[in-house]
Amino acid sequence: MNIEELEQEQLRLSKQLDIPQDDVGYFPRKGDILFSFDVQYASELAHVAIDVQEWQGEMLGTFVQKHEIPATYVPSFFAFREGPVLLKTYESLLKEKSFQPDLLLGDGHGLAHPRRFGVACWLGLKANLPTLGCAKQTLLKFEGHIADTRGSSLEIRTNNEILGLVVRTQDKTKPVYVSAGHKISLSNAVKVVLELSSRYRIMEPIRRADQAARAFAKGDLPEGWGPPMHLG
Repeated sequence: MNIEELEQEQLRLSKQLDIPQDDVGYFPRKGDILFSFDVQYASELAHVAIDVQEWQGEMLGTFVQKHEIPATYVPSFFAFREGPVLLKTYESLLKEKSFQPDLLLGDGHGLAHPRRFGVACWLGLKANLPTLGCAKQTLLKFEGHIADTRGSSLEIRTNNEILGLVVRTQDKTKPVYVSAGHKISLSNAVKVVLELSSRYRIMEPIRRADQAARAFAKGDLPEGWGPPMHLG
């Protein structure tokens, strides 16, 4: 597809998203299964890691798998590069283990995207599961000042529509950029991010997935299922 076709595809798919109003819809209950995703690129391959944990429960393990990169990187079309390898790894994990995930956590954007369709939206729609995006950088401009204290937030608006929130997960640290991907409200997505960011700027399960993907890309971790990474 060319750029115009990709834009139209994003706009078409964005109409299929189900984003509940604030405080309505899915919120994890104790024991729900969370899948958290990260990718590292090396030697023309995508090294994907999925961290699996229970909500307010055990860290269950990590699954890693590598795939050929399906597309070159084009800003704001990341879903078409990273989405397919995330989905393939997700489907492989479901075949290998008996987990039934309840929530997917993506290191990327959901609605806070120029065409309201980031990689978290793509993955949530394909998996038909509640999905949120939590990114380290923003794709959209925003105005205002966010306080230095943990839990402070600032709206990301486009045409007077709130698409995401800038969120401070730790006192006096850089914020993250949270948005709903599919089947979860923005307010509930932020609550999840803060709950899972008890020690670090980035959610602990995303950090574990990141460490696993890095170790896998370096050849320090075998492909397949293994114990969870332990954060230092």
